[in-house]
Amino acid sequence: MRDDAGERSTVTADYVLGCDGPRSVVREQIGAVYVGGQALRPNFGMVFRSEKLWEHVRHGPAVQYWVVNPDAPALVGPLDRTGLWWAIAFGVEAEDGHSRAQRIIDALAGTTIEAEVLSTDPWTARMQIVDRMRYRRVFLAGDAAHLNPPFGGHGLNTGLGDAVDLGWKLAAVLAGWGGERLLDSYEIERRPIQERVIAEASANMAVLSTELLADNLENADEAGAMAREAAGRRIQETKKAEFHSLELVLGQQFGASPVVPDAESGDAVAGDAVAGARLTHRFLTDGRSLFDVLGPELSLLVRPDGAARAETIEQAAKECGVPLTRVDLEDVRLPATLVLVRPDQVVAWHGDEAPDARALIEQVRGG
Repeated sequence: MRDDAGERSTVTADYVLGCDGPRSVVREQIGAVYVGGQALRPNFGMVFRSEKLWEHVRHGPAVQYWVVNPDAPALVGPLDRTGLWWAIAFGVEAEDGHSRAQRIIDALAGTTIEAEVLSTDPWTARMQIVDRMRYRRVFLAGDAAHLNPPFGGHGLNTGLGDAVDLGWKLAAVLAGWGGERLLDSYEIERRPIQERVIAEASANMAVLSTELLADNLENADEAGAMAREAAGRRIQETKKAEFHSLELVLGQQFGASPVVPDAESGDAVAGDAVAGARLTHRFLTDGRSLFDVLGPELSLLVRPDGAARAETIEQAAKECGVPLTRVDLEDVRLPATLVLVRPDQVVAWHGDEAPDARALIEQVRGG
């Protein structure tokens, strides 16, 4: 690597994680390539300052506003409360956007308005995922591994999910208790989630302001009222998934994983601990979150009737050199006597008794 002064130095590492975005040098170096397609419609993003724009917002404060306007079908939203805004104009080529940025802002506001364009970002949505996310000791995560349309805001969530999944696994291997199969599970667990996010974001992109345009929308007569009512129904029907996506963010689970015994497919049921899904949040009687009592590595949640049986798993973990925190619970409903939780809060296994505690720990640690 080369620093700002031009001095070259060599960095030696056990592993490399490429989180260097769509133009990833790491991806290029390991020979991985994006697979998929991209949208046909261009978009023109910009950040601008206009202290007067708030005077023309008639719907109250919001994170973003959909502009259904034939002159500028767009999205616009505030970046602060003092007049800094972002906007995305749909169907606008880069050259066109640069030449008429002020006119686009005027169309967003519905009137001529003073504004200063601070930056521009022409872009086209891409629906792509790499053909492989690992080469030996090099891994890809985030936008370096997958790209999805921004509608729903899932890109950051998915990238963080990659980092959490791979982060604890690398930490376990470097600490000596994680096995090589643990790293093999990274792509197996994450790829189905990444592919689903791409599909959901693409579905969200299917109806934007350009698709909501209709005759008579701005008319003050009965035809206008009917047009607006029809547009409202379509928005409710098509945009609910985009803004109510907690299950997509936190409720996903692995259909299969080499380090999750009996991983279950489908959606996690509220209140249950499902193998391969995130542990369901619960408050304890003292006000703490259930997550607050988990250990930094593996955690074993134990119901009162499972105290003796928990000792076999504790002993197996000790023999395998795997750090395990035992959490005895009396005030939280669990679906089984014993629940084994990974550092990423995913349920690795649950049951009333482990038939072979040593084999269980070996599988979960990737041995």
